[in-house]
Amino acid sequence: MQVIYVLDNENNLKEELQKRFSNENKVKFKKIKINNLEDALRNIPSLIIINEDNLNEDAAETCKKIKQNEDNAITPIIVVSKEHSREHKLDILDRKSTRLN
Repeated sequence: MQVIYVLDNENNLKEELQKRFSNENKVKFKKIKINNLEDALRNIPSLIIINEDNLNEDAAETCKKIKQNEDNAITPIIVVSKEHSREHKLDILDRKSTRLN
């Protein structure tokens, strides 16, 4: 079973993903709120999807927190955002790829 965390304050993205992957019995989506991130990272998910548009925290900082967690330093992260600026995309990529010790 592959567990995919959806970091979001709403259920819309998780529900949409569940519909699209309803035929996949080896994939489970679990919604996580930002204030439960530290506890959730202990379970080492297969993938983390961050819905930046529904968070109260900067997605780049959230990526940084995830990568600083030793067990999740290589966990893939997808950031969903309406922000299209080049600078924003580069900032997200920088934080996703940098692991601080």
